[in-house]
Amino acid sequence: CTKAEVPGCDDCMKRDSGVLELNGVDFASDEDADVEGAEGLPNRLTSKILEHVYSRKGTGAVVILNHIEDVPRRTLMDLSHLIKKTNVLFKRHISKGIARNTNRWITTNTIYSPDSSEEDNVELWLGNILFIFTTEEGAEKVFELVRKYRQPFETLPWHELQTMVKDDVHSSFNGPFTSLIIPFWPLQASDLDVILQRKIRHLSRKYEGKMWKRVELLESAHRQFISPEFAKYIKYGSIVVFASKGGSYLNSLFTIIEKKLDALSFTSRDDIAVVDYHQTQVIVRACDVITEDASKCYEKSET
Repeated sequence: CTKAEVPGCDDCMKRDSGVLELNGVDFASDEDADVEGAEGLPNRLTSKILEHVYSRKGTGAVVILNHIEDVPRRTLMDLSHLIKKTNVLFKRHISKGIARNTNRWITTNTIYSPDSSEEDNVELWLGNILFIFTTEEGAEKVFELVRKYRQPFETLPWHELQTMVKDDVHSSFNGPFTSLIIPFWPLQASDLDVILQRKIRHLSRKYEGKMWKRVELLESAHRQFISPEFAKYIKYGSIVVFASKGGSYLNSLFTIIEKKLDALSFTSRDDIAVVDYHQTQVIVRACDVITEDASKCYEKSET
């Protein structure tokens, strides 16, 4: 069977949970962008957030914005203004023929041409929205503590780190931006291995028992995906950490893997999908363990 023949929805669980996850880098060029309907608040980022909140119909939501340091300053200030409110009143542009780059949301005090489209007054409640932002701001404070105490991460005073990071973050964003700042120790090389294994397990469970029995990562691919060729490592004394946006570089690899899985045909639900890496290429193949020698599934690819 193929993926198209399997009933279900890949991202139903994420949609039903009300989670909206965005990446700051996707809005990095918005500062100079000329976007129709983007005068004042909201901009493209806040418009996406408002659209998500609107779709939840008051049931609450979680908004995750990764690497907020990549968001342009003006956009960030608009976002800061938005999240400090518990309810907001906007006009929602509801034309069915809306252009892809047009902002659906405009402020109530924005002058808008009455013949451009139909508008709908919308009041949104933000009191039950949880905003989570991640940032690399303040990361250097961890290594300041390492130099100060000459101790490994797990023995450093966490509350001292929290104070240092909070001051650094507030300074970067011109004052308090969120109600709580939670620093965490840098991920080390061993943590990257855990992230990779979990992503494979998550992918395997996606169609487990529907398309395949499981998805397995061969050792050759395992070693390569966490090697310095893919991940950027930083060595500080005897401590090795990686600075590859929290392992997010793996997302592009898994996009390739999923596309290759989509192109495969599986003969039964007992098939095993094997992921390999050979000569700079990600290789994915289906193994029919019922009619084939199972040991051949784990042989290193030569093509």
